[in-house]
Amino acid sequence: MNIRISGMIAVIALFFVSNAVAQTMQGTFFPTLFWGNNVDLGVMLTKPNEMLIVDSKGNKHEKVLATEAVSSVYISPNGQKLVYTTGTGIWLVALGTGQTQLVTSGDCYSLYWSADSLSFLFTVWETRKEEVSATSRFKLLWAAGDGKNLKQVYP
Repeated sequence: MNIRISGMIAVIALFFVSNAVAQTMQGTFFPTLFWGNNVDLGVMLTKPNEMLIVDSKGNKHEKVLATEAVSSVYISPNGQKLVYTTGTGIWLVALGTGQTQLVTSGDCYSLYWSADSLSFLFTVWETRKEEVSATSRFKLLWAAGDGKNLKQVYP
């Protein structure tokens, strides 16, 4: 009987400890590395709004600052540009100059650079209260490599 009670107490204690750990971890930032296929450069998210460009030999390059927390980063195959997403938009940065521009507003998912870095495809999820269907809020867009000339591909 004592073993059974001890086991129950251990399970209850484990439950409370795991809840406490989960609560302290909410909102905690963890550095993340973003690396594209066939690219010699990667991006280390060192703070919620700070990115460090690194190469495959471990050399540090430039820092890029965002105005808000970054969700994901996509570096162009030629290593000259990067696109990063936030909770409110998609931004394009020219590496070397640091020139930054807003490509579009909305939540971005699944960005893909063309092999020649001259364009990219991405999805945007638009939130509208009046819409019921999830597919009606999903759009596939194409942009030139400079972030201009947006074209809706789907729907």
